[in-house]
Amino acid sequence: MRTEPKRILILANADSGAGRGLRLAERARVKLTDAGHEVEMLAPRAFTDDGAGGSPDLVVVSGGDGSIHHALPRLIELGSPLYHLPAGTENLVARSFSMTSDPRRLLGAIERGRDMKIDLGTANGRPFAIMLSAGPDAGVIHRLAAKREGTITKLSYAGPVLREAVSPRLVRASVSVDGRDAVGPEKRAILLIANLRRYGAGLDPALLASPHDGKLDMVWLPAKNAPKALGWAIACRLRQHGRLPASVFDTGSSMSVSFAEMPAMLQADGEPLPSPDGGLLTIETLPGALTLRVPPEHND
Repeated sequence: MRTEPKRILILANADSGAGRGLRLAERARVKLTDAGHEVEMLAPRAFTDDGAGGSPDLVVVSGGDGSIHHALPRLIELGSPLYHLPAGTENLVARSFSMTSDPRRLLGAIERGRDMKIDLGTANGRPFAIMLSAGPDAGVIHRLAAKREGTITKLSYAGPVLREAVSPRLVRASVSVDGRDAVGPEKRAILLIANLRRYGAGLDPALLASPHDGKLDMVWLPAKNAPKALGWAIACRLRQHGRLPASVFDTGSSMSVSFAEMPAMLQADGEPLPSPDGGLLTIETLPGALTLRVPPEHND
């Protein structure tokens, strides 16, 4: 039984996956049009313009997590549900909510799926869906962005990862969580503030993070040099980092990070962020700020 025709906006990122984002978007457009839905395609950058795309019943992002990141302010404003057609390198939103590149699953989500509200975080007012971090992974993102020309693949990360492994961008900062002191700036460290538990390369430092609890999870892994940072990466991959006494975990609805050294390398959802003015980063939770259209295959 078909649902009533819906107005669907597909944001097709031609730079994702060496053109895969555009190809997936076109396949989805054909499938949804054949099912009787009204479909419009738009470049993600155009979506940020006021009024672009109107007020659709559903926004489909065909691209990577970065494409979703840049669309968040407008998605919050519209309140339209989001479906992720994964075409990036990690696709953590899609993987977290059982979304795939198969247009049949997208159609199933429209006809038999359900809307689900999830929390977002903000960093000095800029929303993020997955995580924010300061440390070597942010260094990799900044190194990649400085050299990026056109599309990227997982192989594109090889050079930045090797350079970061030799000279990691570790941070010194004080972090407060809901007004209480969580960690101080005495040691260099890797800092992660997570909304989802999934992370790149299967490292997943915040295994207990939930996008439904109105809170963000803070992970602090002290590392004074490259071998220590590599050790934490291995421990995260093996799911053993929580057992090591040096690690610090906390949760809260608001956090404040004061960097003792600048510039601070930051990234959110795999996108580079500028160093905060004055070295102060204010992080807040936006409970239930983003609506997802999840397929019937997804179980919480």
